[in-house]
Amino acid sequence: MAYIDSTQKYQRMLSNYTRTGIEAKIPGTKQEGIARYRTMIYNVVNDSLSTAYPLAKKLLTKDEWDNMVQHYFSSHACVSPYLWKMPFEFFEFVKENESELLTKYPFLSDLLLYEWVEIEVFMMEDVEVSFSKIGSIASDALVLNPSCILQYFQYPVYSKVATEITSSNQAHYFMLTHRNPETNLVRFMEVAPMFARMIELLDERPFTIEELTNQFSTESKIEISQTIKTNIESFFKKCLTKEIILGFKN
Repeated sequence: MAYIDSTQKYQRMLSNYTRTGIEAKIPGTKQEGIARYRTMIYNVVNDSLSTAYPLAKKLLTKDEWDNMVQHYFSSHACVSPYLWKMPFEFFEFVKENESELLTKYPFLSDLLLYEWVEIEVFMMEDVEVSFSKIGSIASDALVLNPSCILQYFQYPVYSKVATEITSSNQAHYFMLTHRNPETNLVRFMEVAPMFARMIELLDERPFTIEELTNQFSTESKIEISQTIKTNIESFFKKCLTKEIILGFKN
């Protein structure tokens, strides 16, 4: 037990040194060796974040990016053991700890979220859902692709070059990210607030377009004209083509 306790103690010392770079006398190690180890781990973290967030890295200066990654690396103890989930912890860390950068780039949080969602949707576990390809878009209940996420943004980071985004672009944006069940490719689509709410409802269970329209009208107290009904049907036809809607309830 004493051996186990001491081993855990040394592991914690090595972990702390790896993050902070503060020298520690760890039995059985050489300073030169653990310094190389720390550099190696940092490079893995930096490479992983650079791969996950190419647009954010391109936006920032080299010093801003390096300082942000170093701040994260030295002060954040990762919760998940999975390397692919680390960029999400980085996103949360930036939101909570990089106020100066977020003031300079108020859309940075949205940009990081946009880039993270692509990873999250790609890595989603496959979920089996029951549906039929035979049905009527106008009258049958629609089955939503379970590999999709609806996100709200304040800036159009998914459609505009980051360096061209200004305060005048701040508004309400909704983006639907989904993974094609056949190709596994991740695709993005901006959706209007009305359609965003309907997608939320479909995430709970299958609805017909008529049920979705009535539910939205009741909630929003907006009268749905025939023109709007036509647009709603056209939207879901497009979703069916893109396999955002997989098919119809059996």
